[in-house]
Amino acid sequence: TIANEINDKKFQAKSLHTLAKFYKAIGQWKKSLEYLNNALKIAISLNEKNLMCELKREIGGVYNFMGETDLALKYIEEGLAMAKILNDEYLIAKYQNDRGLIYCKNEKFEQALDCFTSSIKFKEKINDKFGVGVSMGNIVDVYYSKKDYEKALFYCKEALKTIEEIKDSWGIAVNLHNIGDIYFQLKKYNE
Repeated sequence: TIANEINDKKFQAKSLHTLAKFYKAIGQWKKSLEYLNNALKIAISLNEKNLMCELKREIGGVYNFMGETDLALKYIEEGLAMAKILNDEYLIAKYQNDRGLIYCKNEKFEQALDCFTSSIKFKEKINDKFGVGVSMGNIVDVYYSKKDYEKALFYCKEALKTIEEIKDSWGIAVNLHNIGDIYFQLKKYNE
């Protein structure tokens, strides 16, 4: 590759990261992990903390897709610690949301709620309305899974308000669908 020819290690790591995302997108998890781990080795050798932080999140995400939640959480926790050291509120918010998804998958709903709530606080601080809507949607999923449909409905309506502010038509459609589904679960068919 060009990165190898010009011997630019940081560019090599970023190129490997891009290839890993491609393999993740087509469901070739092991190949994605191979490229991510090679990129992480380079990032560590260069002491590129921001890149290391991004890569740990990506690795955790792949392990989560693979159902290996213990490994996913390990990488997410390591990355979150780095994001805190870097004082990167955007990444802290992302990592907290990722932790919540893993806890939710493992039916550790209270821990998931704590993570999503923390993520929302950081996202509000940096004015990431889309991210707030996503994390609220994840809270909806927790309450829906717990069959607490009233709370699910409350958060879904809050998420809808947030998403409407930024005029995200896809997010609006998803939230309206979810509201309809929750009303169905509540047997409020006329709503």
